[in-house]
Amino acid sequence: MKVKIEKVVFPGKSLGKIGSKVFFTDEGLPGEIVEIEILKQKKDFLEAETINLISSASGYREVPKCSHYKICSPYQYIDYNCQLEIKKQQVKEILKGLLPEGLELKIKRSPLIWGYRNKISLNTGWDNGKPYFYYKDRSGVNAVKEVEKCFLVSDKVNSLLSALLGVFQKRLLRKTNSVVVRENSKGNILLGIVSSEVRPKKGLFKELNMNKFRKEFSVKGAVFKSESSKKSYLWGEPELTENIFSVNFRFGIDSFFQINIPSLHILLSDFLKKLPWQNLATAADLYCGVGLFGLILAKKFNLKVFALENDKANLGFLAKNIE
Repeated sequence: MKVKIEKVVFPGKSLGKIGSKVFFTDEGLPGEIVEIEILKQKKDFLEAETINLISSASGYREVPKCSHYKICSPYQYIDYNCQLEIKKQQVKEILKGLLPEGLELKIKRSPLIWGYRNKISLNTGWDNGKPYFYYKDRSGVNAVKEVEKCFLVSDKVNSLLSALLGVFQKRLLRKTNSVVVRENSKGNILLGIVSSEVRPKKGLFKELNMNKFRKEFSVKGAVFKSESSKKSYLWGEPELTENIFSVNFRFGIDSFFQINIPSLHILLSDFLKKLPWQNLATAADLYCGVGLFGLILAKKFNLKVFALENDKANLGFLAKNIE
């Protein structure tokens, strides 16, 4: 079915109309004619997949770097400057009726467009005796996509993931369900492995203790989690540290922490300059995670801060960071 795309809406879906019915598909810029396949018919809209580009109405298309981009980063096929304009319009629509009339929104570029993510979570699977990583899309569109290389994380993390597949195959870790890799600004890495095994298979932590992982990849620690016994096993250190605005923050494999550190510095700089913190005595940091915003405010402006958080993993590190 050939259709025309009207706009790109949050979180990266392309919208158009078939008669009076709205459809959402996984790729297409405003003005483009694309061929789609209808996947689901809902009461108020249709879910579709773009299978072919018939005609491009703009010069804003880019060649995506990641083969799995439709699942993890659906804006990759769009020129970055065009992405920013699209996202600015999305924010305007989301906040419609809440922003003062005539207020001009400004959007700032990320210092890094590629390699900025400090965390990646991947599922693991096996095919013909070989392990692989994949993303699973909850919507059902592009349901499973193998991840060969992710350009949103660093080259070191990609190399680590490749080496990790070798360990899985060598140790026949067929019951590994997923992995998490976290990296701080110094290049230190924390690794999480989730498995249906009761405990780590013999030799796993010994393998991670080899020079390749400790020195080449700067792996500081690994957490093995058993889904069947609900127990965790630790090798090395349980945390990483990130220095933000002269405050050291500790966080673990399950802690919430900001994904894009270079952009976080820009955000915090504006956050601290443009609001009248010096006139306040008390602040509340809601859903505070490990205390990032609250601790910086407390230190810089001598504020009393109430921190609210319900996640146990975050609370433990919040207490450490306060101390």
